[in-house]
Amino acid sequence: MNIGRREFLKSLAFVGAIATMGFSGCVSTQEHTPDPTPTITQKPTPVATPTPVSSTPMHTPNTKPRSTQTLLLAPDFNLTDAISGDNIKLSDYRGKVVLLDFFSTECGACITSIHDDLLPLHEQYGKRMKFLSIHIREPEVTVNYLDFFAKEWDIKWPILIGSNSQIQQIYNVKVVPTIYIIDDTGVIRYLHLGSSHTQTPGFDVLKVVIDSLLV
Repeated sequence: MNIGRREFLKSLAFVGAIATMGFSGCVSTQEHTPDPTPTITQKPTPVATPTPVSSTPMHTPNTKPRSTQTLLLAPDFNLTDAISGDNIKLSDYRGKVVLLDFFSTECGACITSIHDDLLPLHEQYGKRMKFLSIHIREPEVTVNYLDFFAKEWDIKWPILIGSNSQIQQIYNVKVVPTIYIIDDTGVIRYLHLGSSHTQTPGFDVLKVVIDSLLV
């Protein structure tokens, strides 16, 4: 059974309740001229489970089970990879843990996140899970520029073209960077807002969450 956007956003508010600790990010504006290529193929779907959705690491002594809490399946999408030109669906990666990163090339905090968070994480976990970045906010940015951007920052995972308001709205992206950790069943497990770096608790939390899902 699908749930409405209001219920989905309420659940995301719970997921990200304390993920903004040490927050540094850029406010994300909505674009009103949608790119005709990207499509969202699935509405958020609740999954009954005794395991809580939390912005704190799963399976820790401080995490108390909430038997009434509902986990959310990450909405599927079909977006074009600016580097390869391939169409990529989130559901193609079912069976793998996925780090889903929303970013903008004009956002300094996003650059910090790529350099200080994503590149070290990809070096450590890239062979065991999937990384996807979705570029939003700047419809004027060309595919060639995104390809250049990926090479400039040595990004070795797909950069998807999401410069339309639809995917921002359905994932409730208000600031960039926004990072979702999605487990191998497609369930959202963690929401991280803003950049951290290897010297902050936020980076350690990302690692703990990923480690808990890869065991």
